[in-house]
Amino acid sequence: MEGLFLFMALVASAKLHWSSIFWRNILILVNTCSLTTLPYNLSLNTARFPSLQIIATGSSSFELQNEVSSPLTGRKIEFNLYPLSILELKNHEGINALAGKLGHILKFGLYPSVYLSEEDKVARLAGEITSSYLFKDILAYQDIRNPRILEDILKALALQTGNEVSSNELANLLNIDRATVMRYIDLLEKIFVIKVLRAYSGNLRNELSRKFKVYFWDIGIRNALLNNFNDMSIRSDAGAIWENFCALERIKTHSYADRQPSFYFWRNYQGQEVDFIEEIDGKLKAFEFKYTKSTAKLPSAFADNYKNSEFIVVNKENVFSRLTS
Repeated sequence: MEGLFLFMALVASAKLHWSSIFWRNILILVNTCSLTTLPYNLSLNTARFPSLQIIATGSSSFELQNEVSSPLTGRKIEFNLYPLSILELKNHEGINALAGKLGHILKFGLYPSVYLSEEDKVARLAGEITSSYLFKDILAYQDIRNPRILEDILKALALQTGNEVSSNELANLLNIDRATVMRYIDLLEKIFVIKVLRAYSGNLRNELSRKFKVYFWDIGIRNALLNNFNDMSIRSDAGAIWENFCALERIKTHSYADRQPSFYFWRNYQGQEVDFIEEIDGKLKAFEFKYTKSTAKLPSAFADNYKNSEFIVVNKENVFSRLTS
């Protein structure tokens, strides 16, 4: 009976825009958006019924962070659900089947609805996700006075995928101030549209440290922003696509394994660079992302200054093993 009263209280607080599944001592609330009193009812009821497990999901990361997190401090575990990962797909479909879909993934990304759609529908679906759902959080929950600036910044970042980004250069390009650029970038990272990668520096004079790189959590979204779903074989930005894809798949692998390394890129003023760096317990792993199978060598300046670092080359032949371990 207590479980029934609890369920009714949660229904009253949630009002609309959600659905639920109630089974034994587990209550699942799906798409808990636009709620007001729900966070406090969750807090009260978890205290009253300690054996009850509540799973609350929502598409608005702003709303979940701002409204739900505070009342539940110390009584919650947060999980981020990204687009599908090659780790998940490898375990489900096997490497051979997945390898045959790599070209499709690099064009259209790994949003579940896109990945599972028929070939003739995926481009349209990826475009719809980009034009509608992509901007939902940031436009609905933030004071965005000029949505066009948001679109311009996203397209500029898409064009600079894999390259170092200067906030000052972006501001000049778009004719807006630097603070506005950084505010939008921060918001886009919070709603998991982009991932910002900072430069690694051991405080050596010849290492870059001020610029950053931006990757998209889903490569299909990036391609949709540029309205370009061409095959890798004819793309001038194939290297950028591959780097974006590999970096984010590696980050997903660590996240789902509950590991929390720091991620960077590295470059010095002489032009030597490392695409992607992981740092765990003071140990460095340096990655070079090459779409085609070719030889690569760790830059001499990096090798000399970070002698105990591990060097890993990822290409389309070994991607499903190198990025998922």
